[in-house]
Amino acid sequence: MDWLDQLVTNLQAILVASGVSERWVLLWQGIAIVVWTTLTTIIAWGALRFVLER
Repeated sequence: MDWLDQLVTNLQAILVASGVSERWVLLWQGIAIVVWTTLTTIIAWGALRFVLER
């Protein structure tokens, strides 16, 4: 997902350039990673259960 990496890099640069502390940017990225990983896992788990229970 090259476009997603570019989007995250651009967003990080915008936040830092606007004066947001790098600590807040890293915290935001950490939270985003946890949320996306959790959502992806839940969706994959639900899809797998749906397929296997048929």
